[in-house]
Amino acid sequence: MNTNASPVIPDGSGASQARALCQVTDDWSVQNAIVGQVFDTTASNTGRHKGASSRLEVLPGRPVMWLACRHLVGELHVFGFTVLAVDQS
Repeated sequence: MNTNASPVIPDGSGASQARALCQVTDDWSVQNAIVGQVFDTTASNTGRHKGASSRLEVLPGRPVMWLACRHLVGELHVFGFTVLAVDQS
């Protein structure tokens, strides 16, 4: 079993992320072990119809606990600012 599941995702859409994670859970045969998911609160994860977390909620066929993390969104803003600051210097 490959324990380093880092699939290449062609874009940042929720659909692409959900497909990749479904493939990993199939490869590892862990679909029934999923009880929750941790994610940042960007639209690609939380969108009602197109978000990866919304799509993955149906994967195990039962409720899955959402552990949304605003902290990760803050890190994205810091990263964006850093890139902008470095580009301007």
